[in-house]
Amino acid sequence: MEIWVDGVKYETETTDTSLFAPFGFDLSDGYHQFDIYAVSTDGTKYETTVLATVGSTISCPADPGYGVRVCTPLSSTTVSSPVLTVARAHITGTLARMEVWVDGVKKFTETRNLTLSTSIALPSGLHQFDFYAVDTTETKWETTVFATVP
Repeated sequence: MEIWVDGVKYETETTDTSLFAPFGFDLSDGYHQFDIYAVSTDGTKYETTVLATVGSTISCPADPGYGVRVCTPLSSTTVSSPVLTVARAHITGTLARMEVWVDGVKKFTETRNLTLSTSIALPSGLHQFDFYAVDTTETKWETTVFATVP
């Protein structure tokens, strides 16, 4: 059995049918993906994926005007990877979706809440984060920030 966190193998168990992985390492606040794999003696592979939030929730109040307020990352800051992204929309109408794009590539879509929160693994360098909120009439609000991953 194996457990992987955000694409990195964390623990392996080869002698028991239970896997206990005490998480003694620091995960950044935000969403993380836990993949658990098991292979039986006949070669049958079982796997499951769990998404979980680590740490405290970041408060991100809506902007008093209409638009998208980005609470993290703040523009012109240095942030570690995976980068926690949190934004809140204040829009007219009904939300269709919120999106975060990094360097021109869509990384995450939120369709249920006016707050978007996710962690995104990124390489070192300066990155452009575009946050969008779109209502059901396709009216769009956008905020762009830049942050550096060391």
